Amino acid sequence: MCRGPTDAEKLRKLPWLYAHSATTSMFCALTLFGPVFLVFLDELQLDTAQIGVLLSLFPFCGIVAIFVGPTVTRLGIKRTYLALWGTRKLVTALLLLTPWVVAWYGQETTLYFVGGIVLVFALCRAGGETAFLPWVHECIPNSVRGRVGAWSGMTMTTATLLALLIASQILKLPGGLGRFMWLFTVGVAMGLISVGLGVMIPGGRPVRSDAVEKVGLRATGEAIRDPQLRLYLIGQAIVTIGTGMLIVFMPLFWKGHVGLTLEQVVLLEVVLSVSFVLGSMPWGWAADRFGSKPVMLVTLTVISLGLPPGLFLVPRHSAWSFAAAACLLFAAGLVFAGWAIGQSRILYNSIVLPERRTAYLSVHYAWIGIAGGLNPIIGGWILKLSEGLDHQWLGLTIDRYSPVIFAFAASGMIGVLVFSRLRVANETPALSFAGLFLRGNPVSAMGALINYNLAGDEIERVTTTARLGQTRSPLHVKELLDALADPSFNVRYEAIISIARARHDPGLTEALIEVLDGDEPDLSIAAAWALGRLRDRRAVMPLRRGLDSGYLLLAARCARALGMMGDQGSADALLARLREETDDGLRIAYASALGLLRSSAAIPDLLAMLEHARSSSVRFELVLALARICGKERPLVRLWRAVRTNRNTALSQTMDAVRRRLARVLPGDPQLSLLAQACATHFADGEIEEG
Repeated sequence: MCRGPTDAEKLRKLPWLYAHSATTSMFCALTLFGPVFLVFLDELQLDTAQIGVLLSLFPFCGIVAIFVGPTVTRLGIKRTYLALWGTRKLVTALLLLTPWVVAWYGQETTLYFVGGIVLVFALCRAGGETAFLPWVHECIPNSVRGRVGAWSGMTMTTATLLALLIASQILKLPGGLGRFMWLFTVGVAMGLISVGLGVMIPGGRPVRSDAVEKVGLRATGEAIRDPQLRLYLIGQAIVTIGTGMLIVFMPLFWKGHVGLTLEQVVLLEVVLSVSFVLGSMPWGWAADRFGSKPVMLVTLTVISLGLPPGLFLVPRHSAWSFAAAACLLFAAGLVFAGWAIGQSRILYNSIVLPERRTAYLSVHYAWIGIAGGLNPIIGGWILKLSEGLDHQWLGLTIDRYSPVIFAFAASGMIGVLVFSRLRVANETPALSFAGLFLRGNPVSAMGALINYNLAGDEIERVTTTARLGQTRSPLHVKELLDALADPSFNVRYEAIISIARARHDPGLTEALIEVLDGDEPDLSIAAAWALGRLRDRRAVMPLRRGLDSGYLLLAARCARALGMMGDQGSADALLARLREETDDGLRIAYASALGLLRSSAAIPDLLAMLEHARSSSVRFELVLALARICGKERPLVRLWRAVRTNRNTALSQTMDAVRRRLARVLPGDPQLSLLAQACATHFADGEIEEG
């Protein structure tokens, strides 16, 4: 059996996959998928039930995946896919005969004609995607599947956007069915181009006959018995049926009940496409960073609870209807991009076994085909039964679409409960992942991430690393760790400062401890300060070791950090070092730490140091340490600030307060009160030395 493509080859050929996906998306948007075909069927005067039956053929034909899987594997998934993909384009071209069929044979024959095209197309699609899914699983490395899914989604949605813009302009023209024929022609042309581009995608070689038997029989049975796959399929079926009932008929909802024009309905698809593009890359990055399951659960929850109320609140037949609908779909598209990437990535990375991917994906495709086929039928049936529903309740319009909107919300939340039971290793819990967006500024965080990854020279890397810390977002942990290993000393130093500003994370603390224990004293000193600021108890022992590092500045910084952390266990050792140390700078650091630890045993030593101190900054630090021990830091700081603003008045008022306190505490010794009063008077008169 031939060796498969290497990861390097797969990555090099990814642009061909993106181009193939983009042209395929244009084909789909202009032909049998998307709002164009739905409006085309409406133009043929088919009712919602008939439309639902036609649309259900696409997913229902997916059941053939289980039966054609062995043949597809034996012939080669790549060649089978390209052959069937090309055939379905030629079948789609038969839609160009629709005006002639309508004119010569009437409405009923046209329904059967279009239905026959859809059926053959759906069978080719089912066989082609049975081959394409394992091919995609093979040709994309797992490590970048989220990002590739994001880029693929962006290119596909951009292509869809372009196609819908073209469609919106052509559909404004008069001409009945002729407008759709132009769109079908362009779509078929783009589809044939996509087949040519698919030839350049690597992988998908045929499998020998004995391996095919294993794929077709035993592996399919094992796939069905896999509890992880079964749980995933149950959740997918629930979500697919519930969401499909709404999404399939949403263009008719906008047109018939909200009162939008045909052009506005197509433009809403454009808005949805734009927001999907904008949301794809961040969600793809998040899926690769934090895992598929949290992305999938969080986005499904948001879309299920957020979209239904928005649909009820969109004003009907109003000048604001289009603007409100556009805003709603823009927000929905941003979130839906995450759901699409998360549910796809978890299937390929965590559920499908690589050695049995054809069997697993065939079962998945067939099952989802059944669920997807049910949703337009059930949705069309519900819409037909609720056709006369029209009530007002608490200012909201309850109409024929309300039941499918409620079903959408319910299915999404049930899906969340089912998917939450999937077992996926080494991924962030969903609640913790959701919490990442509630701390710091997620918008600034994403901007900082983009700038960091685009930064080139040292100055840019230093600047963007600083921004990572300023946003205080937990989304930046990996980037901060990367910056801590940057070749530039300045970037590494800035990373330490940014980590100190960031929110607590165990990984960041461990990284700082490694720097503290490293062989770069400058960075070790900064790391000691950062650890003191973070106050993570795991840093206590490394900081205690740092007291014996041999570097005076590092020992001083470790002492101050232990004081910042309130490590009472270090108080006795620091006091002993204070009494033995001869270096003035290190003694001041010990004194400051003992002040933070409120060590009353250090008061005599601090007073002795204060008596001999000559530098004003040293005296201030010693006084501050004493104030902390006495629990008077706040009054001292207020006095210090007042003295800097108005020295004479501040000192006079302070001594007057001392006089009153002395009179209460020592009423039998009026001499002290008189001295304090004289002192206050001298200070008030500006006589500082006399005071």
